[in-house]
Amino acid sequence: MKTSLWRRNSMRKIGTITTAISFIFLGVALLLSKFNGDLAYTLFKFWPMMIIVLGLEFLYISYKNKDEAKSYKFSFLTIFVLIVFLITDSAWGLFRSIDFESLKSQIENSIGYSNTNKVAFRVEKELSKARIILRANNADIDIKPSKEKKLIFDGYIQAKNNKGIDETDTYFREEADKLTLDLNREPIGGIEGTLYVPNGISIEIIVNNGKIESEEDLSNAVMIVDSKNAYVNLKNLKEAHIKNSNGDIEISNINDSSIENVNGSVKVNGNSENVDIDNKNGAVIIDNDISRNIKVRSNTGDIRLSSDSADAVLKATTDYGNIRLNGNTLSENKQNLNKTLGNGNGNINIWTKSGDIDIEMKE
Repeated sequence: MKTSLWRRNSMRKIGTITTAISFIFLGVALLLSKFNGDLAYTLFKFWPMMIIVLGLEFLYISYKNKDEAKSYKFSFLTIFVLIVFLITDSAWGLFRSIDFESLKSQIENSIGYSNTNKVAFRVEKELSKARIILRANNADIDIKPSKEKKLIFDGYIQAKNNKGIDETDTYFREEADKLTLDLNREPIGGIEGTLYVPNGISIEIIVNNGKIESEEDLSNAVMIVDSKNAYVNLKNLKEAHIKNSNGDIEISNINDSSIENVNGSVKVNGNSENVDIDNKNGAVIIDNDISRNIKVRSNTGDIRLSSDSADAVLKATTDYGNIRLNGNTLSENKQNLNKTLGNGNGNINIWTKSGDIDIEMKE
């Protein structure tokens, strides 16, 4: 009789099943991370399901023991595991958002740059190649059209440890259809100046830390920028293709452009009809004379599109945010907008995971 009474009033522990499932879930995620880190991270984002499992376990045990005393205790181990999941999720997300290679490069270059002296520097070479490549670290570059068929850099370099400068021809390298100007080598710690290039040529800039600008007319030129920790401002080009991390990007009056950016805002204006933007973290602002073929993807950040004229099928989606069309908020959260503007000859596709989409244009 005493045993039966003790059983009816005993305390029930909740969480044993949840803890077991949590360990299985964690093991699968860790095993998967050895082969596919992105897929493992996506799977781990579903860890809040363990809270649902805990709730279901509580309901099941409560129902199973409904005729006995309703005294329950959550397992300390279960609560601990859920806290570990929460901390791991936050830390994993932060870890993935940091570009460690870029950070390392920035620190190394800053250390090297601090022990330098400024030296006037000019190099030039007759151009017989269809492509130009410039490599540099700690670079402040203004790109302008050359009046001659030459590649010219005119400015200053930071010479490390007061070392002398090599003969200028040693910085050039010719291969097949390209000419490379390599200023990312000893004793150069940084550069500052103007790069003169012929209009109508393909230019590739590879830079860690700095600023790249091109504002004068190079309307027949194609520019490719691969940069880290840089501000990029390009105007009046035929095409521009930019891949950057940690820095803002601005382009204007470029007919065809593609931009990949991590941590920084992207601004597009003027007459830039064909635009493809993938921005991981930061606002995207497009203020165009005419919008026809535009594709924007953003993980975190608001997107604003303003245009005097549009001729496209517009599709806009935000998972967590609002969509406003000409000042009118359509609805709250997780929404889609599909609309034909003008004759619908182009496509405007806008998506953000977390952020508002604001569209201002004539319908």
